[in-house]
Amino acid sequence: MRARRSIFTTAIVGLVLSLFSSGMAEAAVPASSVAPTITGSVVVGQTLTSTVGTWSGSPTSYTYQWFRCSSLDGTTCNLIAGATASTFTTTSADVGFYIKLSVTALNGEGGTTSFSAPTNPILQVASATTIPVISGDTQRGGTLSTTNGVWNVTPAALSYQWQRCQSTDISSCSNIEGAIASSYMSVNADIGFGIRAIVTAPATFYYAVGTSASLITSPISSVPVATSVPSFAGNTYVGETIKAVAPTYAAYPAATMSYQWQRCSSTDLTSCTNIANESTTSYTITATDLSSYLRFTTTIQNVLGGSIVSSPLSAVVIAVKAPTNVVTPTLTGYPTVQYSLQVEEGTWQGIPTPTFTYQWQKCSSQEGKDCTDISGATAKSYTLKFAEAGAFVRAKVTATNRVGSLIAYSNASPSISTYATFVAAPTVLGFMIVGIEVQGVSGVWSGVNPANFKYQWQRCSKKDGSDCVDIAGATKLTYLLVDEDEGKYVRIKQWIPDETFPAYSLIAGDPIFPSLAKQSAMPAKPAPAPVVTKTVVKATTITCIKGKLVKKVTAVNPKCPTGYKKK
Repeated sequence: MRARRSIFTTAIVGLVLSLFSSGMAEAAVPASSVAPTITGSVVVGQTLTSTVGTWSGSPTSYTYQWFRCSSLDGTTCNLIAGATASTFTTTSADVGFYIKLSVTALNGEGGTTSFSAPTNPILQVASATTIPVISGDTQRGGTLSTTNGVWNVTPAALSYQWQRCQSTDISSCSNIEGAIASSYMSVNADIGFGIRAIVTAPATFYYAVGTSASLITSPISSVPVATSVPSFAGNTYVGETIKAVAPTYAAYPAATMSYQWQRCSSTDLTSCTNIANESTTSYTITATDLSSYLRFTTTIQNVLGGSIVSSPLSAVVIAVKAPTNVVTPTLTGYPTVQYSLQVEEGTWQGIPTPTFTYQWQKCSSQEGKDCTDISGATAKSYTLKFAEAGAFVRAKVTATNRVGSLIAYSNASPSISTYATFVAAPTVLGFMIVGIEVQGVSGVWSGVNPANFKYQWQRCSKKDGSDCVDIAGATKLTYLLVDEDEGKYVRIKQWIPDETFPAYSLIAGDPIFPSLAKQSAMPAKPAPAPVVTKTVVKATTITCIKGKLVKKVTAVNPKCPTGYKKK
């Protein structure tokens, strides 16, 4: 019994020791596998941010301490008092030093500290204690110069960039391409804009790049400078109205424009004279202008001065003419249903140049007889419909200008065909007896989709099919003969709407018989009366001779007279 207790006690003690040693192994202090890092700009006034790195041991919290180091190897460092957050904002005291960070990871077993690598040296931003100042001529073409300003550093060299500003708001300023010297000569594009200079000090070992900007000048002033010439659009025909486009210009202060139309007797500009009372941007040409040239002039003026700019000369003014047709319109395309035909207007003359409208027509012959307008077909091209199959099509072209109009017709197309080709008509199979279902057999066309076929059964009183009418609802390939069909004929019509002409099955045989039940109920016909036939005796004729005598005897059973012999 004691032995058993000893064994049990030993087992319990061993289990407890095992559990205790296992728990001790799991509860280790944190250990760093990846060191903390620092991110951010190494410039005075900027904020540096840390990461804690990677740890084992399940840390429950972290503490931070920032250091100021005098060397990149981070061996000569002093802690920065109060810098114990995960971020640190640099100050002027950090200029030239390297910043380093320690992170301590803590859990219930203790703590471990890991250090980041040092940053690059902290730089002071170069800044101007006195901003640059612009001087010079603010009229277009004048030269502006800028001072360098006074800086908190002694830069080896300064760089410059001139800007053009739409207003006194610096956000409206943009760089002037190529303007990178300490002076700048204003150009047309600067008229009405303010100018400012930006001076940049380059980076050094202790200082980051710095910039300083001048104040914005007053707008660059100028007499009006045209940046384009006037122009006008329209045909120079008597009675036409032409419209001018005024020039663009730059001016400051603001300028005004006035206009004047001129008539020139030749291409020599000295022959141009003002046209009285024509001082707007449009002008209606008169008969007085015939054989002359026209010009549009613009006067642009502000308080500093003005300038006159003129359009090029127009073409010579000519008289108007009604449209005439020189070459008749022609058709192109495929004369087949669902394909398109196009019309070319042909060659026309007329001043002003005519405009065209179109009307497609359906004709009964290629010579253009009995042509009628096709409703809605008024474009330059027309997609042929099944309604035109077998007919002829042409285009009517109407040329119009303000003097008059004229109609010309294209040639008529060949007969409009369908792309479906008929091969065989449908047929009907079955007993023509009321109550019996008869079967239609589809006809054959090439170039079609059989799924599009339509069917219609018809009832006819005449065998020639001249009076057939549709049977309501009978639109399948099979048809059950009904009482109304008795004594009549039926046939099937087959077609594809807007693709094929209809084809009909043949009408053959006798009219449709009554139903079998009706035939069984009919009374039997009486036997026919016996026919008494009479024997018809036919007489024959023989020839009898006696020497040179000849005699003919006719009787049912003829015999020669005595002394005569049958020949």
